[in-house]
Amino acid sequence: MAEEMKLAQLLPLCLDRVHRLVRKTVRQEIHRKVGVPELRIIDFIALRMINRHPGLTIKELSTRLGVAQSTTSGMVDRYERLKMVKKAVNTDDRRSYRLYLAEASEAVMKEVMKMVTDDLFATLITLLSASEKEALELGLHGLLRAADEQLVHFAEDSHSCN
Repeated sequence: MAEEMKLAQLLPLCLDRVHRLVRKTVRQEIHRKVGVPELRIIDFIALRMINRHPGLTIKELSTRLGVAQSTTSGMVDRYERLKMVKKAVNTDDRRSYRLYLAEASEAVMKEVMKMVTDDLFATLITLLSASEKEALELGLHGLLRAADEQLVHFAEDSHSCN
């Protein structure tokens, strides 16, 4: 029981630390690639949302970010000045705009995310001993299996709600 409690505390701590490391590394690489040092994590999150959901309105982006629409509008104006985002008039409501990543930004976002995470995880793995790598691989396979088993329950629950 003490071992399970230790793992139950260690897993979220480890995931949080790796998540922070990925965010800091991605931010640093975005600055290096894009050359825009004033980009903050919120900017990266906003750009990633626009990348994942092309055509978002400023209001939709504001809601997803959880910030005021005026703040989001200022952020988008800055991205537009930096040529990172394109605004197109919303055909459904001509008073608003649809947001799209500029081609260069889209390529950088995809390239940087994949490259940074691949490199970061490869580096972290090289810092482990052979026995740590083996134990990690075994543990991760078990964790994925357990997560997949739990996800099946969600899929079954969603069908019963219809």
